Amino acid sequence: MQAQEIDFIRDCLPQNRTLFYYYKDRYAGLLLKYAVADGASVATVKKSRWSALLNRPVVRNRIANCGDGKLYPSGMDSDWPTDTHPFRLTLSRWPSAAAHRVQAWQQTSRRQHNLVLHVNFAGLHNDTYARIFGRENNQAFAIASHPVDEREITLSWARLDLDWENGEALIEEIQSDWLRYAAYRLQAGGDRFVVDHLGQVVPARWRRRQVRRSVSRDELHRYVQDTLQPYRRMWAELTLAAGIWFLVEEIGIRRIFYHTFESSLVYKHMHAAPPPRSLYTDLPTRFCFQVQDVKPEMLKEHRGIRRQLKRTRMQTARFHLLDLNAPAIKN
Repeated sequence: MQAQEIDFIRDCLPQNRTLFYYYKDRYAGLLLKYAVADGASVATVKKSRWSALLNRPVVRNRIANCGDGKLYPSGMDSDWPTDTHPFRLTLSRWPSAAAHRVQAWQQTSRRQHNLVLHVNFAGLHNDTYARIFGRENNQAFAIASHPVDEREITLSWARLDLDWENGEALIEEIQSDWLRYAAYRLQAGGDRFVVDHLGQVVPARWRRRQVRRSVSRDELHRYVQDTLQPYRRMWAELTLAAGIWFLVEEIGIRRIFYHTFESSLVYKHMHAAPPPRSLYTDLPTRFCFQVQDVKPEMLKEHRGIRRQLKRTRMQTARFHLLDLNAPAIKN
């Protein structure tokens, strides 16, 4: 995408006011909401490509309450459980506004900018975090060189490339640094930790010249093991669900591509440092993406792709596709 396209989207959408609520497996109800149109019988859904979603506990509970044996959009994303978590969605661009030219190391499929959807913590998490680390120190486990929102506490993000002309979107990646680096810091050892002048949590033995706050090992342990526990088990599906919801509800794009492991290596120059395979295999399969030989229209004129295929010794690189423009399930 061009930088001005991203700026236009950010100007049109509310900033810092979009809340997205998530609980484990909410994605299944969201996808069925988009798929069943005016209503479809459970038997019909079982014969469709969406059948795996019926096995999720949250969907099974809703099926049990269907009086006529049919699924309706209004009932697929209602009755949220008590363990529902709020998140604040914000937008930025990658590379940042300071970058004039997109480089290969920035891992965009096209040498253009990406729209970044940040999934930021909110609610009780932020209250607990502020008591331990200080409300002003919101980058304790962030990596400054990655696409995080410095005004928020960013759990994860999705990088998106949009093609307005053809009504398509490509999800370049979903990623979280916060959970991983919080665990790394705890494993670093030591009885005391400090928040340094950059707002990062580090072991006290590193002897930073400027210290904003002291944190005990017990406090850090409780935060990592207890406060972050529910987010560890759902951050990936949460981030992909938020990306799909944003594309459908806010942008109006319903034909969504997602990289396979192989296409990530080829198009994003990741052969030297491959991404976690499960994020490009198991996760999109759970969301009913289908692996296709077709590629996004925006990449059909991609220069240098043959050279990249040869470098990775692959014949072709396919993509996952979630086409919500396809005929809806009807009965």
